[in-house]
Amino acid sequence: MKQASRARVLWVVDHVDASIGSFTNLVRLLRYLDRDAFEVVAVVPARGSCGGALQAHGVRVLYRPLVASGRNLPYLSAVIAAWRLLQREAIALLYFTDYVRWRPAELPAARWARVPAVVRFGAPPSTGGAADPSLLGARAIIATSRAALQPLRGRLPDARLHVVHPCIDFDRFGAGGDHRGAFFPRATPIVGFVGIFRPEKGVEEFLDMAALLRTRRPDVRYLAVGGDSAGATRNWLARMQEHAAALGIADVVHFTGLRTDIPEMMRTVDVLVVPSLTEAFGAVIVEANAVGTPVVAFAVGGIPEVLEHEVTGLLVPPRDVAATAAAVQRALEDGAWRARVAAAAPARVRARFDPAEQARATEAIWRAALAPTVP
Repeated sequence: MKQASRARVLWVVDHVDASIGSFTNLVRLLRYLDRDAFEVVAVVPARGSCGGALQAHGVRVLYRPLVASGRNLPYLSAVIAAWRLLQREAIALLYFTDYVRWRPAELPAARWARVPAVVRFGAPPSTGGAADPSLLGARAIIATSRAALQPLRGRLPDARLHVVHPCIDFDRFGAGGDHRGAFFPRATPIVGFVGIFRPEKGVEEFLDMAALLRTRRPDVRYLAVGGDSAGATRNWLARMQEHAAALGIADVVHFTGLRTDIPEMMRTVDVLVVPSLTEAFGAVIVEANAVGTPVVAFAVGGIPEVLEHEVTGLLVPPRDVAATAAAVQRALEDGAWRARVAAAAPARVRARFDPAEQARATEAIWRAALAPTVP
């Protein structure tokens, strides 16, 4: 009887690559979700690592091609197919896990089928995305920060807008080993960047900062951890290696490529730099703080909501390479401050971003969406 009483939630996933940050956070949600109350079924665009990751967590996965919005037969067919799927699977709630498509077919289908929909934004919507008329039918909108919701304010009622932080895998970010000595002599000060190599992640600004700081601290070395995302059309990693050579710092920067041992890499660096030009949340900040590593970050998007200035790191103006270099130098040379961060940050981020609480917050929004509306 308990099994039959579960609400069946259809997760709409638009990704195939499981390494995308917004998707990995969703998979972590499954670890804390009340599976006695909610049964998750997912639709993904094609077979790939996303589908495999969901199946590994006991989620039944269905496949459907993505169809762009338009006044044409393929889009109408996609809406009808989504409507039929909602009916056939007896879906109680549609959960759009990461809005990236204008007028996705599933949203008008849900409205037609009278299935409540909840839409999650993994990144701040563009001006066009915020104006998507299909969002008007959603019972609730979830974003990872207040900043990410800002483009929607005034377009949708505030009561429908919610902040739920990503689920961070704190189990991996406790005490543990590091890789000091593997890349540079063990006593060398190390400043790091961790993330997918894309222009908006600020890898170029990180390297510009390293070139400037080298004139003041020639002893410092730099780790650029990450690489191009799967299916990327631009080889940004190669371009950044060329940029480092052009700056004359190729001998002090080590490009590691994509890594899975992120906790060890976070423990390896003395300071993490997050020079994102746009960022809804900034999970790498929380991951660095979880092992006691201070962060210097651009004050953009949701980052000021995550990083506590002077307590867990330092905020600097976006694109200000000189201010970033000065903040990193200060962090490296103020050992007492770094010790205070190392002592305080792990407990602070665990308390503020408890994944079980984020799961309960998501479930509360789902339950409210499932409640009958007053005519």
